[in-house]
Amino acid sequence: MLRARVERALAGAADDFADVPIPDGTPFQQACWDACRGIPRGDTRTYAWLAAAAGSPRALRAAGQAMRRNPMPVVVPCHRVVGTGTWIGGYSGSARGDGPELSLKRWLLDLERTSTDVPSLSRR
Repeated sequence: MLRARVERALAGAADDFADVPIPDGTPFQQACWDACRGIPRGDTRTYAWLAAAAGSPRALRAAGQAMRRNPMPVVVPCHRVVGTGTWIGGYSGSARGDGPELSLKRWLLDLERTSTDVPSLSRR
């Protein structure tokens, strides 16, 4: 059932996966994953925002590592967490601008931005 929901989400359907439990992890990772799940579809937030939302405003790198270790992408929409300025950040452990991981991150962000009834991307 979860697989079908993820497949529908990858086809553009909105699903916040709120009923799916947060994966096991350290308390900080779980706080980051929980905060990340609160980012509205079609929006983005920075690593600084995520660190603060997880209760450790100076732990930007740790927040990034929590996203890197996210075992449930799409369910915990780590693609919505980006760097400041024009830096998009990493995805699935890679920050190579020409790598397939960041192409997937950009694709997910574009999918959410262009799906119907989705607000435009904003950075907070």
